[in-house]
Amino acid sequence: EGPAVNYQYNPYAAPQAAPPQQLQGPIAPGTPQPWTVGEVVSLGWERFKQNWAILVFSYLIVAVILQVIARVTQTALGMTADFQSQSYWVALGGSTLANQIVNAYFQTGLLRIWLGVARGQSPSFGVLFTGFDRFLPMLALTLLMGLASGLGLVLLIVPGVIVYLGLYLAPYYLVDARMGP
Repeated sequence: EGPAVNYQYNPYAAPQAAPPQQLQGPIAPGTPQPWTVGEVVSLGWERFKQNWAILVFSYLIVAVILQVIARVTQTALGMTADFQSQSYWVALGGSTLANQIVNAYFQTGLLRIWLGVARGQSPSFGVLFTGFDRFLPMLALTLLMGLASGLGLVLLIVPGVIVYLGLYLAPYYLVDARMGP
């Protein structure tokens, strides 16, 4: 005969509160720690002050590159101000696609910089150009997020906002945890 089995367990019962634990000694790495909003904002501001140049200028570099690509693509494809012309929509679509491709590359580098600063590291501008290893998953993720959000916006706007907010942190998981799209 085997050990006695307790059949009193009820998975549908109300959760029971555990008694508060007193923290004693050093906290093991990875263990949840108590925090307040003020502490988080203060730490974030300190990390920003220490790394403001890389945070601001890496973002501006990407923004300028994307604007240049958009303007060059629109000019090359003959974008006109006539919203009803076919050339306008071809140029707009080509410009948007080119921006999505370049953004997928640089977004990985930006996220690596932001995550490094959040972890107390001092990343360099070179990290901005390290997005090739996650390029295809990031491109797929941005296209899927755009499609899901766009479909949600067509369905009376609120579902699109909900979908966007639900997927907002997906790029961080893709880059940091190396998850798929």
